[in-house]
Amino acid sequence: MVAAAFALESALFSTLSPLLPHYESEFAMSRLASGVLAASYTAGMVVGTLIAGLWASARFGVRATALVGCALLAGSSLVFGAADSVLMLDLTRGVQGIAAGLVWCSLLGWLILLTPAEARGRMMGAALGAAVFGSASGPLLGAATQVVGTFAVFAAIAAAVAVYTVVLSGAEPPPRDEGTLPELRLPRDRQLRWIAAIGFVPPLLIAGVVTILPLQLVERGASEAGVDAVLLVGSLVAAVGCIAAGRAADRRGYMAPVVVGIVASALSLVVMSVAGSPLALGVGYALFQGLGLGFFWVPLTSLFTHRGESIGMSAAAAALVLNLSFTVASTIGPPLLTGLEQGTTEAMPYLAMAGLTLLCLAAVMQRRLALGSRVAVGEAQG
Repeated sequence: MVAAAFALESALFSTLSPLLPHYESEFAMSRLASGVLAASYTAGMVVGTLIAGLWASARFGVRATALVGCALLAGSSLVFGAADSVLMLDLTRGVQGIAAGLVWCSLLGWLILLTPAEARGRMMGAALGAAVFGSASGPLLGAATQVVGTFAVFAAIAAAVAVYTVVLSGAEPPPRDEGTLPELRLPRDRQLRWIAAIGFVPPLLIAGVVTILPLQLVERGASEAGVDAVLLVGSLVAAVGCIAAGRAADRRGYMAPVVVGIVASALSLVVMSVAGSPLALGVGYALFQGLGLGFFWVPLTSLFTHRGESIGMSAAAAALVLNLSFTVASTIGPPLLTGLEQGTTEAMPYLAMAGLTLLCLAAVMQRRLALGSRVAVGEAQG
């Protein structure tokens, strides 16, 4: 159930990327305005995550919270499909984000509650892999808008979410969480805060890349079908990478997968910074999605929940922090990096992101003993 919800929401989220060139043309949007539109969804997710994590999940339960989020997601998708101005696009995209925050935070808490620590890497990898797999349909849905129109595509998404809502309403809810109540600050545990800081970087990277990449592909001569193909291949290899990274973290500890992910991210970002053709950009993107994203991100999410559990964090609190990290990073990434590109050169956002990953590598190598095994995570005190 969790994987299905993440796949549906990610399909909706990723549909925007291939549509950005169309919206830029139709509404005469600047590159910065495109970044704002991309960020409005994740800004809404921050609000939805706070509502679910601080109040709704504890007060009404994770299933009820997810059901409200699904209903809101379906309704706002219909309105977005009919939007006829930049303001309406931004507003309805933000409401979609609020709904997505409710869904992600509540269902991620559900997953953490039901999954033992020794299998959490695999389950996190499967859930995030499903989300990335769902995002693979975004390019296909974007291409479908050229045939049937924007409203028809978003109406179909709304219908699929409505069907899922009916199925979810019949699912058995998980037991109530007995851990500490969520709050808007991390526990005073240096190791947990360090993990959270490093874990903030992967969603920042991917949010920036998926906003800039389609626009640069078009500028280098790629057709809309070519853009869709690059995004589709990237999403499919990322789904496989997330699952493989989760399994590797459970079997071999966290250090090796994280280092592989960071190095692959840095290399692929450098490749994209110098790419002069759609093919070269696509190759760099596939490397980034296949090895960089999953291996950098999935082990860190599992590590965070394991460490949090060892110091008494509730599942709801862990879900709140993970979702806030993702949504804040994804909100900052698009306007920050599109603005940087607009003010400098096309290569600069990629080089800045590569530099950030290398800083993460230095930090991870400095703390390598803490990442070496799951036992160390539970016993260390920062």
